[in-house]
Amino acid sequence: MQKQATLVALYGNKENKLAKLITECQALVKEAVKEEFKEYALEQVHATIIGLEEDKGNPRHNKNFNVLRKMNKLMDLPGFADFLLKRGILPFQVQIGGFQDRDYPFTCRDQSPFLRSASIQGPYIVLMGWPLRGLPFFKPPGSIQECFWETRIYPQTLDEIRLAAQGFNILHNYHPNLTDVDNDFYFRIGLIPANSLDEISKKKLEGELRRYLSEVGPIVINISADDLYVVSYEDPTLPIDSTTTSHRLCKINWNLTFIDQLYDP
Repeated sequence: MQKQATLVALYGNKENKLAKLITECQALVKEAVKEEFKEYALEQVHATIIGLEEDKGNPRHNKNFNVLRKMNKLMDLPGFADFLLKRGILPFQVQIGGFQDRDYPFTCRDQSPFLRSASIQGPYIVLMGWPLRGLPFFKPPGSIQECFWETRIYPQTLDEIRLAAQGFNILHNYHPNLTDVDNDFYFRIGLIPANSLDEISKKKLEGELRRYLSEVGPIVINISADDLYVVSYEDPTLPIDSTTTSHRLCKINWNLTFIDQLYDP
């Protein structure tokens, strides 16, 4: 089986607050679907920054550019890594949890961050956070000045990283069109069979996860160069086993041998 590669954060050990958030969300899902829930190991949970998948049969060429835009693009992985490490983008902050059921200065797919903070997408249980600059509001803004300030603390950091990747011939999966925006810090905590929940039960579970996340947070996480990994995988869930190999981004010695090994069967 051909391996693929992706750039992720949070892979491996988690800080205590985040580990508790993940395990308690998993417990809510397990209560709803019982033994049908296939929860990820805590170390396996990861946030995808951008996929680095190779076009099958076309070494080192970007799969997404071929599939989504019908373009043949040779990836510049060393150039993209150098951009991330040396252009002042890192570190950045992410807020997970603490999003109340109210309006915020941004939306995600035309929904509020409260509604998008937890969702069931096909078989996947997905949690989301968003880039943050500073400290979040613990109460809704009470003045025009505070409303203005809140617009300043949620930057488009992840979308800018993903857009910048196109300059290195790497296309984000959620940027098929030139005007697409994806600033989400998303991570999956497990899978459920497709028919394990009817629509009412699905909405109920999503509501329970969202309520928990709104009450538990906000958890603010710093994403530094040490927290980013290039992962070579066979299984896209990135299990902690012999089929998955992780490389800390800031420690990689980029050369053609290394790049080829990311994708070799």
